[in-house]
Amino acid sequence: MPLENDANLLHARLSNEVLRVLAEGAGKVVTHEEIVGAVWGAHRAARLHHLRVAIGELRRKLEADPAHPRHILTEIGVGYRLAVRNATSTITKLRPTSQ
Repeated sequence: MPLENDANLLHARLSNEVLRVLAEGAGKVVTHEEIVGAVWGAHRAARLHHLRVAIGELRRKLEADPAHPRHILTEIGVGYRLAVRNATSTITKLRPTSQ
């Protein structure tokens, strides 16, 4: 069991690092190479599969429907983008109506 727990912790740490990189570039496309370089460093080519696994894990945790993501978006052949909602429109919707 300890090895399984260690593997789970490693996956969680790597997924968190991927999320951190996406958050730093929120609203912008972050290329596969940028993410892999920031998270795994050397041996980048071998890590693209690991990036896809980490993105899948994040989507399962964060998306209401991981098959149709609204937060972590794929930019086909380029990378990923963390969607940013317009905070102003959200605040406006939450304000009470005048009486």
